[in-house]
Amino acid sequence: AAMLADSADNAWASGHDVWCVHAGPPDGLPALLPAGTPLLVQRGAGLAEALAAAQGDLHALGYDHVVLLGADCPTVEPAYLRAAATALRSTELVLGPATDGGYNLIGTRRAHAGLFAVEMSTPRVLTDTLTRARALGLGSRCLAPRRDLDTVDDLRSALEAGELRRAPRTAALVRQLWSGPPQRLIPRHAGQRRAGAR
Repeated sequence: AAMLADSADNAWASGHDVWCVHAGPPDGLPALLPAGTPLLVQRGAGLAEALAAAQGDLHALGYDHVVLLGADCPTVEPAYLRAAATALRSTELVLGPATDGGYNLIGTRRAHAGLFAVEMSTPRVLTDTLTRARALGLGSRCLAPRRDLDTVDDLRSALEAGELRRAPRTAALVRQLWSGPPQRLIPRHAGQRRAGAR
């Protein structure tokens, strides 16, 4: 919940439209997201199908640039998301490498379900995706690596490296894991509106 709330805030701060793609009933999501964040139901069985469906659904809504960001990536700051959007002006695919061999974001100018025809959750996801892009004739660009937060060690390392500066809820929770009693860390966004929200 902390990572989702921080990731959503960073996405909104980029100045672009933000959608939350979710699986199952959206119970509790509005409390974690900035007011006005539209929801899109996740489709597909497994991560690869879900990513392909979300990409296709968002392009079908009329967006010519779509960037998918994992909710376990509050290390991705607004400037990084703006850089991804800028890169899509001159290339067909942009990837944000994760330090574990995957990627934290993938951006496209058109839907390409074939990009996701790789084995997910392996150290070769990024490499295999770039291979798929070449097979599809797509130009690509990789941004600087960012850490996604899959394990306790990832959380500790991100905090110690100062990578949670734009993730206050996540940082507070990580500190709490080793130091103190539970506190309310996820304030409601209810009633708050962001400048420039569409």
